[in-house]
Amino acid sequence: MVPRYYGELLTWALHRHMEKERWQVLSALRYHEPEPVYIDVNTSQGKYEHLLVDGQLLVEKDDIRFVITVYVNLRWQNSIRVEGLASQRDAINKFISGINTIIKEDNFYRGKKIEFAGRIRFLDIKDKSWDSIILDSETKREIKANTLDFLRRNEDWVKYGIPLKRGILLAGEPGTGKTIICRALMAEANVITCITTNGYALDDDDYITELYELAKDLSPCIVFIEDIDLIGQNRMEFGYLRGSALLSLLSVMDGVEEQREIITIATTNCLETIDKALSQRPARFDRVIKLDRPSIKQRIEIIRLLCEKIPLDSTTQEYIASKT
Repeated sequence: MVPRYYGELLTWALHRHMEKERWQVLSALRYHEPEPVYIDVNTSQGKYEHLLVDGQLLVEKDDIRFVITVYVNLRWQNSIRVEGLASQRDAINKFISGINTIIKEDNFYRGKKIEFAGRIRFLDIKDKSWDSIILDSETKREIKANTLDFLRRNEDWVKYGIPLKRGILLAGEPGTGKTIICRALMAEANVITCITTNGYALDDDDYITELYELAKDLSPCIVFIEDIDLIGQNRMEFGYLRGSALLSLLSVMDGVEEQREIITIATTNCLETIDKALSQRPARFDRVIKLDRPSIKQRIEIIRLLCEKIPLDSTTQEYIASKT
């Protein structure tokens, strides 16, 4: 058994183990459906493998035969059951252990850019240089110091007893750069898992809990929650319309069990509506960074970047900047 979001990883690990140990499939049989069910399992950006998710396999190696029942249901549960003779108990345990080892050591989600919406999907993040982000230098330094640089210095924080977690809240009007900052951080986060959330899934009672379970398993990790006001609105002003989701978020960010090597980056257009337990609690969001509209100098820089692909003379560039 594995968490429901790891169903595709489970069937992939089964097939990798059989391939590695040279188990031969003698036949594939139905289980719940009239025929064995196969789906295209996404194993990395743009790569898929056609694997069994509902059916039974009769496999053989040397003089040993097993019946393997595969049931992967991404909305409910996932399981692989291995059956054989009582005398083959040790071989069965070794087989199952091999699958679990692959799940743990070769998890193809680790270090990747993914979206979690119950099912895990790989993201196609285009290269976005951090140097191309137009912000004042102090704001850029603060954002990077509390995200990528923080995770890369984890040994220093352990040495000084500093908790290996951070929360950053980016606040500003639409168009002030919150989303593009997140994309640039993802593009530069080599070997660090990046997980984006799904706004439609935030209302699910179990979503936040599963999100941070996944982040913990794939740490070091950065979790991106765009428009956190969808679930983080002030309870005194707006009531408890998103109460269960907000309480889950408060718990996982600063609960009894510490989340290690996890950075949470959240964005909001409306800082004033955010519950104080989020916006004014350093143990949850250590930094609240306000993003203002770009100055005339910054607007000129932005337009000059755009003009690397759309050629315009400097006078026209400055005119456009002055009118925006």
